Amino acid sequence: MAYNKYNNQPEPDDESEYAKYNAGMFHTMRLNEIQAEINKLWNNPLSFNIEFNNFNYMIIKNRIDRLYSEVRPKLKDDEKISGDKLRKATDNFLQKHPIHETKISQPRRTSVQVNLINWKYYKELLTKYENVVKDFMEVHQLNNPPKGESALF
Repeated sequence: MAYNKYNNQPEPDDESEYAKYNAGMFHTMRLNEIQAEINKLWNNPLSFNIEFNNFNYMIIKNRIDRLYSEVRPKLKDDEKISGDKLRKATDNFLQKHPIHETKISQPRRTSVQVNLINWKYYKELLTKYENVVKDFMEVHQLNNPPKGESALF
């Protein structure tokens, strides 16, 4: 590996292990950021998130989709099929079974209510989708090493 004598860094045009390491490191950081967002949003999945102008469960779904998109190129064909089916099932469920329903109680007065039955089933489906994506990450070694195993350093 060629080094710049002034700052002891690899040359910018050096297509070596250094570039591969950086790409892998940034990919891992991106996956970790998405997982951290998902975990934070699960604290209150039914609340409305002002920052994203949507309900947290919808943002969770979006983040799991992002995670799946990052992982999908590494998957085998049968894994892609099962992942795609789960992604589509989570999309279709909300179209047919909304979690939040608007109720009109009086003229000019509306309220938003949670359909707990729909939420129960959607939460199970969303959790399954998340777990399958995390399992894919584990199988293809795209996440942090398990406790007890050393990382690069």
